[in-house]
Amino acid sequence: MNITEKILARASGKDKLEPGDVVFANVDKVMLHDVSGPGVIKTFEKLEKDGIIKVDKLFDPSMVWVAEDHFVPSAEKISAENISKLSKFTSKFGIKKHFKYGLGQYGICHTLSHEEGLVSPG
Repeated sequence: MNITEKILARASGKDKLEPGDVVFANVDKVMLHDVSGPGVIKTFEKLEKDGIIKVDKLFDPSMVWVAEDHFVPSAEKISAENISKLSKFTSKFGIKKHFKYGLGQYGICHTLSHEEGLVSPG
């Protein structure tokens, strides 16, 4: 197994994974950004509406962080709406690590993760 498969196997309680396997992994950290975040939020809302899940709170809001970095400043209405969805989500679930564009708290999400000590190896 490669390193990614080893990490996912451990996080899902499996001894071995192969390409194409689908797993439910226990994650340590979660990152949302202005491209992926709105889709995640939409999925949360649909699963709740369909009665599949009930989300009153996140497993640990301190392990979730949000970055605005792909479509900022927003040149299109949809981009601004996506940023608004992120802000509402962070407020609703008490997520404190929200790197907002224009407030001196922003950067590239893929570099913020290690620059801010938000992730660790493995």
